[in-house]
Amino acid sequence: MRKKRIVEKIFCVVMVFALVGATVPQVQTMEIMINGEETRILAALVEGRTLVDIGTAVSIFDNPNTRAYGGVVGDRAHLSVGATHFEFLLSSNTIFVNGAAVISDVAAQMVAGSVFVPLRFITEHLPRAAIDWDAVLEVVILNTPAPYVSTFAGLGAHGYAAGADALFNMPNSVFSSEGEGRGLLVVDSYNNLIRNVYNGETSRFAGDIIALDDFGFSLGFFHDGDLEYALFSRPADGAVGADGSIFIADSANHAVRVIYDGYVSTIEHEFNFPTALAFGPCGYLFVADTLNHVIKSVSPDGDVALVAGILGSYGYLNGTAREALFDAPMGIAVARDGTIFVADTGNHVIRAIHGGIVTTFAGTFTIGLDRYGWDEIPLGGFADGALNQAEFNHPMGLALFENTLIVADSANQRVRQICFERSIVHTLAGIGYADYVGGNGWEAAFHLPMGVYVKGNTLFVADTGNNVVRKIFPLGE
Repeated sequence: MRKKRIVEKIFCVVMVFALVGATVPQVQTMEIMINGEETRILAALVEGRTLVDIGTAVSIFDNPNTRAYGGVVGDRAHLSVGATHFEFLLSSNTIFVNGAAVISDVAAQMVAGSVFVPLRFITEHLPRAAIDWDAVLEVVILNTPAPYVSTFAGLGAHGYAAGADALFNMPNSVFSSEGEGRGLLVVDSYNNLIRNVYNGETSRFAGDIIALDDFGFSLGFFHDGDLEYALFSRPADGAVGADGSIFIADSANHAVRVIYDGYVSTIEHEFNFPTALAFGPCGYLFVADTLNHVIKSVSPDGDVALVAGILGSYGYLNGTAREALFDAPMGIAVARDGTIFVADTGNHVIRAIHGGIVTTFAGTFTIGLDRYGWDEIPLGGFADGALNQAEFNHPMGLALFENTLIVADSANQRVRQICFERSIVHTLAGIGYADYVGGNGWEAAFHLPMGVYVKGNTLFVADTGNNVVRKIFPLGE
């Protein structure tokens, strides 16, 4: 992770200050927990406060979600973290925050040729950030700004109910479609419905519940026809074409369905539990044909073609599109340059298809024994960091946002973010165990997040195990 080597200055700096009188700030290497990770930084202790040099401050607060910049001009130091700008006057307790003068209990000052600024002051004036002292561990605990996680729709219990107090049953994905009275469309998988959340009210958009099994779950069926009479079976994902057509991966019916002008029809092709859809350039729809272990395309004319993988064969192999192997891919996103990103769920990695070549874009492929010790299977894990060192555990939904790829890392109970510029993976939100908790990204909890969808600077998450749709806001500030 980026904080591993935040600041390492020449050790003689510490020695110089050890030889100077007590009036000179003490500079020392100290341990600090940043977003749960132990990190060593060089800090100056002034009046019991921790000061860090401006370069260290930039490194601490800069990440793919909240960018930070800083520098020194004359007798002033500047630091921008997201939308918050700090201007420090050397040896002055007055600090300007977005132009407003604020009095700090300790001043920024020059130490060994570098400008040191108060860490607590910065953190306390950043939205969604927190700093504290752990008396037991005797370490500073710092959490940098993170998007806020809240519930967009659903009460956290499975079932079926419409209105403001809606109930969902294992919602798998979310997407949106322009149209009068339409908001966010939710693929309510175990209710076999497509739902519409608009102005805080949830209604039935397509499909019907006509029978329940012994456990109270909706039974899936297959029927084309008008929206209110069409029937689905464990629908998994949706995507919208340029002409407004809505495509549904109707997984248990092994079909891709099309909603147009109030009518549901079916593409004439045999799929095997398709679970993810994404449109690419030129109006082509790409399909993660999960149990066929391949990626397919649907042309604007409705012709279906194999894009990558070997039909019916699973495994892990990079190479040309026709020789590559996948294992139950369940997520897909297409970049503007035509690169197809695939959540290769069974292999616990993110793959990329570009120019007819399949590569591993992020994640680590590891083979091990299953929990019974009988069979060798790909093993998932968790690690942030460089692309080839990061680990995922059953990644599913994918979404593109500016220069990042967002991943619903389902079995890790986290939402992850892959930064293209820096070639790193980091956790956007989620504490790593299943629960239903809102708040800042570092304290929020999910239960089997499966779908992600970006609209503006808001990320919507199908929090499948919690039977709700969550909202992460804002992205990119």
